[in-house]
Amino acid sequence: MAGASRDGATFFIKREGRELLAAPEGGMCLALFDADVAIELQKLRRDLYFVHAAVLAVGDSAFMLVAQSGGGKSTVCWALSHHGFRS
Repeated sequence: MAGASRDGATFFIKREGRELLAAPEGGMCLALFDADVAIELQKLRRDLYFVHAAVLAVGDSAFMLVAQSGGGKSTVCWALSHHGFRS
């Protein structure tokens, strides 16, 4: 059986045949869930290449920020969006 639960401040993600994932707070739970979904999608579609990235544009140029999950891409994009960059 699969599911998500919470015990106090700890979040859990359980899937049949897989190790229980535990996270001490909500942000880490979302990061674990994102990583788990990406891995399962890669198993289903080995012909696709998954990249953790964000793209910003300014003027006629676009920039791709590539980093592992939790590497700060969203934070950088949020900050740059307040200085003329668009996503």
